Amino acid sequence: MKNFSLRAPIQALSLAALLISGIAIAVPTVIGQNNIPTPNQTAPQPSSKQGGYSDPLAQLNLTPDQTTQIKAIRDRNQPTREANMQRIKQLKQEMQTLLSSNAANFQITAKYDEIQAFKQQISSARLDQTLKIRAILTPEQRQKLSQISQNKRDKFREQMGSRRPNSTAPNQSPN
Repeated sequence: MKNFSLRAPIQALSLAALLISGIAIAVPTVIGQNNIPTPNQTAPQPSSKQGGYSDPLAQLNLTPDQTTQIKAIRDRNQPTREANMQRIKQLKQEMQTLLSSNAANFQITAKYDEIQAFKQQISSARLDQTLKIRAILTPEQRQKLSQISQNKRDKFREQMGSRRPNSTAPNQSPN
């Protein structure tokens, strides 16, 4: 008689949770990256948000030439970003289908590996765009951008920390 094990279903659910959280993190990073004003628009103020995304480059006092060059880089990459969004959505649906079916573990693992490889491609493309934009910035603008990014990371960590439920110390009981 075979022993029934919960290990495989638990692994599949854990894999699904990781996948969903990974996609939730990856997708917003490719959204809203085309927020540099066109020549007929004014530059957004540092606190302005467009589509829920505040462009840190708006705080760098870019020259018109820098703005044009960066816009061209982002415009060239826009079709790829849109295709990546669709592909992520498709892969997520395929994974959901596998998880809700009687698919073998190796099929789920293969889909997970496919998703991870695709996310790596997206990260590489994002790095390539970042390096191209970085080459346009002055050393002072790079430094300011680095500080803005660090402040955003710190603020995010602070917000995430405040979302954790309050817990009591191990040797204390709630009254």
